[in-house]
Amino acid sequence: MAMKGFQKASRRMLVPLIAATIMLLTGLSCVGVLATTYIAAVFAELKHPYFIVETNTSSIGPSWTTVAVKVTNIGGRAEQVEIIPGQATGVEIQASREFYDVVEQNETIMYVFRARPVAPGQAVVQLLVKYLDPVDDSQRVAQFQLTFAAKTGSVQLVAAAFHERDNVFRVRVYNVGTVDAVNVSLKLVSWSGVDAKPVSKTVDRLPSGGYEDLVVEGRPLLSTLNQLQVLQIAFSVQATYYDPGLDSWKTVLLQAQTPLTPTTPQFTYRASPAVIEPGTCRSLRIYLYNIGDGSAKNVTISYLVQPPLMLEKAEPTYVDVVEPGGKVLLEARICAPLEASSISSTLNVKLEYVTDYGVKGVYGVQVPVTVPRAVSKVVAFFEPSWVEVPEAGCRVVELRIANRGSAPVDIANIVLQSLQTVVAQLLDNVEGVLKPGESTSVRVRVCGPGQITAPLNAPIVARIVYRGAGGGGEASATLVAHVVKLPEPVFVASCRPSIVQPGIADVLVEVKSDVKLDRVQVRVVAQQLGVYGEAYSENTSTISIPVRISIPPQLEGQSLTLTATISYVDVYGRRGVGNAGCSIAVVGEPSLEPISITVAPEKVVPGDVVAISILLANRGTGQALDVVASIEPPKGFTVIGEQSTFIGRLVEGQTTILSYTLKAEDNVPSGTYTIPIKLDYYDVLHRSHTVELRVNVTVVKSLASSFMQVGSIEQKSSSSTIAENGIALYLLVTVASLATILSIVYYWRSRRG
Repeated sequence: MAMKGFQKASRRMLVPLIAATIMLLTGLSCVGVLATTYIAAVFAELKHPYFIVETNTSSIGPSWTTVAVKVTNIGGRAEQVEIIPGQATGVEIQASREFYDVVEQNETIMYVFRARPVAPGQAVVQLLVKYLDPVDDSQRVAQFQLTFAAKTGSVQLVAAAFHERDNVFRVRVYNVGTVDAVNVSLKLVSWSGVDAKPVSKTVDRLPSGGYEDLVVEGRPLLSTLNQLQVLQIAFSVQATYYDPGLDSWKTVLLQAQTPLTPTTPQFTYRASPAVIEPGTCRSLRIYLYNIGDGSAKNVTISYLVQPPLMLEKAEPTYVDVVEPGGKVLLEARICAPLEASSISSTLNVKLEYVTDYGVKGVYGVQVPVTVPRAVSKVVAFFEPSWVEVPEAGCRVVELRIANRGSAPVDIANIVLQSLQTVVAQLLDNVEGVLKPGESTSVRVRVCGPGQITAPLNAPIVARIVYRGAGGGGEASATLVAHVVKLPEPVFVASCRPSIVQPGIADVLVEVKSDVKLDRVQVRVVAQQLGVYGEAYSENTSTISIPVRISIPPQLEGQSLTLTATISYVDVYGRRGVGNAGCSIAVVGEPSLEPISITVAPEKVVPGDVVAISILLANRGTGQALDVVASIEPPKGFTVIGEQSTFIGRLVEGQTTILSYTLKAEDNVPSGTYTIPIKLDYYDVLHRSHTVELRVNVTVVKSLASSFMQVGSIEQKSSSSTIAENGIALYLLVTVASLATILSIVYYWRSRRG
C-alpha cells in the first residue's frame, strides 16, 4: 500500500518537475543568446578602423583636372577624421583639408582636389587620413600614394589661305596643338593684293586638331591679265585665346598666303549655215557656251549682216553674266529681198565682256548665210483629191496653188478638163502675184450627170499656167469625182394603235421615207370599209395622217389593212409615187359579269346542304375563250360534285348558268362565310383574264327564325311554317318536364324535412 501511495505521490510531483525543468532550460537559452550578442557587440566596438581609397581617373592634364577620391572605412568606427593632401611629385595640386567627426564602419566619404601636371610622365600625389582609434584611444595616420599618368601640352595655331572662286577667299586657322583653345577670337587685321574688308569671328572652343574659317570677299587688285599669274594674296589674322595647358591667355599673329588662280571665260558656239530664199525671212539660232573656268560679266552683243540682206530682229543684246558651263541662246531673223540671188554672206556677232578681275575680253561669231539663185516653181493640188458626187448633184472642192520657188510668180490661167458626164466649173478668179512660200486657193464646183445606171469615177484635171523667173511654167492637179446613183425613196408605214376594239377608233398612220422629201402628199384608205385620210407636208422624211374608222362588231378578231399612197418630189428633184401599208387588229374586250346569284337556303345549319346558282353573261365587246369556272370552298364546307367547270367560249352578250352544291360540316361554327368562284379565260389575242366572284353563306345553330327566300322576302313556304310549329311544341314539352321534376324534388324534401 505504501508503495502504491508513493507511486501516486511520485506521479503527482513528476508533472510539476517536468514543467519546471522545461522553464529552466528555456531561461538558460535566452541568457545564452543575450550573452552571445553582448560579447559580439563588445568585440565589434573594439575593432580598429581601416581605410581604403579609389580615384575616378588614371590620368591628369594637360590642364587642370578634377580628381575625385572615394575614402571608405572597412574597419571599425573612426573619430575626428581629417583628410590632408601630402607631398606631390611631378604635379601641381589645389586641395584643402576636410574634417569629419565620425566615420562609421563601411561608410564612404568623397575627397575632391584639382591637379595639373608640370612634366610629362608619371605624377604622384600623397593623401593622408588622420583619425582617432576608439579601441585604444590613440591618434593614427593612414598614408596613400595616388599615381597618375601626366599629360602635358599647349595650344598651337597656324593659318592657311585658299582662293575659292572669283572674289572669294578663305583663311583657315588650325589648332595643331594637344590642348583645346578656349574663348578664341579671330580677326583679319591686314591683307595685300586684294581689296577686302576686315572680318572677325569668335568661338567658345577650338578643339585640338580642329579648324575655323574666315571668309573674305574682295576683288584682286589687277590691271592686266599678266599680273594674274604672279600675284600672291597675303592675309594676317590676329588670334586671342586661353591656353588651358599653360593656364594663360595668348595673342598671336598668324600669316597666310595663296597664289591667285587665273580664271578666264572661254567661248565656243554651235550654229547651222542658213539658206534664205529670195523674198523670204529666216530665223537663225546660235548657241553660245562658256567652256572656261571664269565668268563673263556685262556681256554686250552686237549683230551685223551685209546688204542686200536685212536684219529684221536680233536678241538678246545684253547679258548680265555667263557662268562657267553656262550657255546663251542668240536668235537673229534675216530677210533676203526678192531681187537677191546667188549671194554668200555671213551673220557677224560680236561679244564684249569683263572678267571677274576687271579684265576686258572680246569674242566673235560668224555664221554663213546663203541666198540661192531665184527659181520659179508652182505646185497645185485639190482638197480633197477624191470627192463623192451624187447623180444630178454637185459638190464644191478647193484647188490650192502654192509658190514653192525662190521668185515671185504670176498666175496667168487655170483650165479644167473633165469627162462629158461630169461638169467642173471655177467659182473664183486668181489675181495678183504669189511670193515665194505663199499660196492661194480657188473653189471648183463639180456636178454629176442627171441619171446614171451604175456608179462611175471621173477624173478632172486642172492646168495652171504661170509666169515668173526663167520664163514661168505650168502646174497640174487631178481630182477624182466618184459619181454615185441616188437611192430611190423607200416608204414604211406604221399604225398607232395597232390593236383597236369594234366601234369608233382613231388611228394615226405614220409614213417614213429614207430619202428626204421636198414635197409629199399621202392618202390613206381602209379597203374593207372604204374610209380614208389625207395629209400634205414639205421638206420632211416623216408624215403622220390621222384616220377615224367605224369598225363593226363582226370584224372582231380580224385584221384591218390601211393602205397609204404617197405622191412626192424628193430633195434631188425626182417625182414619183410610192405605196406603204400597215395593219391593225380588231380585238374586243370581253367582260364576264354575274347577272344574278341565288343561294338556297340563305341560312343553313351544320350538316345541311346549300345550292349556289349564278347567271353569268359576257357584257364586253369581244369573245371570251376557254372559260373555266372553279369554286374554292372555305374551311367547314365541302363541294358536292366537280370544283372546276369548263364553259368554253362566250361571245358578246351570251349567258350561261353556274351551279354548285356545298355541304356545311357538322362542326362548322356559326357565321357568314365568303365562297370565292374564279373565272379564267382568254381573248382572241390569247391574253389571259381572271375574274373572281364572291358569294356569302350564313351558318346558324338553329332554324327557328330562318326561312328560305324564294321570290319576295315577305313570303314563307309551308315547310318553313311546320318547322316553326315543331320547334314551339318541343320547347313546350321541355318546360313541362322541368316543372314536373322540380315539383317531385320539392315534395320529397318537404317529407324529409
